[in-house]
Amino acid sequence: MPTGIDQVRRKSRAVLRKSGLAPSGPVYGRLVDAGRSLPIPAAARVAVSTAVLRRPWKVPVRFDQLLVGAQGGWTAREFADRTGDLLWPSTPFLDGPHVGLLRLADERPELTDAEILSSAYCRRHRSSVIRCQ
Repeated sequence: MPTGIDQVRRKSRAVLRKSGLAPSGPVYGRLVDAGRSLPIPAAARVAVSTAVLRRPWKVPVRFDQLLVGAQGGWTAREFADRTGDLLWPSTPFLDGPHVGLLRLADERPELTDAEILSSAYCRRHRSSVIRCQ
């Protein structure tokens, strides 16, 4: 049987979805963007976000459920916009270039520089640097 906090959390999410403020809704995205544009130090924003939005306990997540998301200090949205790869945030982590490089290293323990430079990981990030300069 769900606890009281679970019931409240579920009802509040339903209200947010119906109002268009759910984390996946367009209004929510605009609110998040507006919040980032406020002249509040990043550390303060993270502290408020941690206190209000995040769970205070660890949540187990399987690797096959993760997406690649944010990169190099940019949000997933910023990275997608800057690199021109709008599907990047939706790329499953296990299909991403990071895991691809680790698999390549597992197959060939003595990777050469040329093999690393020709990997999808290096191509992805080299193109990101070129586009974002």
